[in-house]
Amino acid sequence: MDSNIYKILTDINCSIVKFRSIYANWAKEKGINYHELLVLYTLRDNPLCTQKEICESYFLPKQTINNIVADLKKKGYINLKSDERNKRLKLFELTSEGKIYADRYMKELTYCEEKSIKMFGEKRLKQITDMLNEYCGILNMNLYEKEVSHNEE
Repeated sequence: MDSNIYKILTDINCSIVKFRSIYANWAKEKGINYHELLVLYTLRDNPLCTQKEICESYFLPKQTINNIVADLKKKGYINLKSDERNKRLKLFELTSEGKIYADRYMKELTYCEEKSIKMFGEKRLKQITDMLNEYCGILNMNLYEKEVSHNEE
């Protein structure tokens, strides 16, 4: 492998890990589980959502989310609600106590994120996001193609 490409891959993978660890460390410092923070984050952005949507938002295992949601439900922070169109589909929503609990973390986190975006620049962050998403699509395509061609041999 070309040493420049190897360095780029190492740098991007380290950056991704570092990015996630910033959130995980912040959550730990605040006394909240990182995965719980991600559930609250999802419910902030999508106030009525399914377990599947929460899992897909951050590519987390169903069992992990199931445990977090069960704990939040037990504490009275989440309600289960049937979807009006599909009664078998269960939607999660924060209770009024859950909103207070979530705000305890989300207000400070959102403030810090917004401040960071302003310091870095919205346009630059949008460019990085667009490029990373494009690269993810290409990487996914190439990994899948390789897997298919490997299996055909």
